[in-house]
Amino acid sequence: MDVRQLKAATAALPRIDELAAEFGTHLQDIEQKHAAVRNQLKQLHRSLKEIKYGQIINAKLASLAHQLVELKLASVTSDYKKTRRIINSFLKDPHGGIRRVIFEVPYLESQLSLLSNSYTALMDDLNKGLPLEHVVTLADQKHLLKKLLSISEQQKMYVSLIGKHFVEMTRELKEKREFGQVLKTL
Repeated sequence: MDVRQLKAATAALPRIDELAAEFGTHLQDIEQKHAAVRNQLKQLHRSLKEIKYGQIINAKLASLAHQLVELKLASVTSDYKKTRRIINSFLKDPHGGIRRVIFEVPYLESQLSLLSNSYTALMDDLNKGLPLEHVVTLADQKHLLKKLLSISEQQKMYVSLIGKHFVEMTRELKEKREFGQVLKTL
């Protein structure tokens, strides 16, 4: 996958916040009707709130992929200042740099794992005491959970590809004599 494809793929990641909100909507109906599972549902809602942050990670990944394209263009046009600025931002930005995203992707994965475990425990309890219609409603939400888990896998793949492309580009730039001096000062 080249940097242009990577940029398009990261921009097309599904919206985590919307999927989480849809998942939560169905939980509210059951929570109002069945007090016995209220605590478990509250835990699911807390997890969903954390998971909505994953959309920011998607935006950061798209931004990093965009920066890769900009870095490629800056190297082709020999724009040393822009090259330096992009590399510096990529490495040192405390909010949107690669280091921060590398930390955030596994955190989201752990939150999704908590959601999945809570959902499974809730389904087990619901199978014991709720009417079939509510069990079926929640069972239908499994496809949303699978979508959320797949986004996490995509994020891991994209952060890996972004890092790989960045390292390749900076190696190429370092080999060019005119960029070598610019990169040494970073």
